Amino acid sequence: MGTSGSNKVAVAGKQQFWLEHWQQCLATPGTVKRYADIHGLNLAVMYWWHRALIDRGLLAGKPKRISFKKVVVLPDNHQPVPFRVIFPNGVVMEWMDERMERTKELLGLVASLS
Repeated sequence: MGTSGSNKVAVAGKQQFWLEHWQQCLATPGTVKRYADIHGLNLAVMYWWHRALIDRGLLAGKPKRISFKKVVVLPDNHQPVPFRVIFPNGVVMEWMDERMERTKELLGLVASLS
């Protein structure tokens, strides 16, 4: 396995380590600080992982961090882009557009009709 594969395993291992500690901590009476002291854990690191596990959907709670997705910008070759909108009443509208300005105008017009 390459270097990047090793890093992925290490991250998964840390994630699992902290997930198990948080599950035990939440099931144990007493404070988080006391749990951290008993298990020799750094309280600040423990809270950091609490937030990270919530943001990753592994612990219950409201995520606060925004997940960013990679955006790929395609070259401006003016090739038509197909669009298809299906309205709740079953009407289907399809078109091809080379310029996004026209599509924005069209969608603005449709939005103003409701």
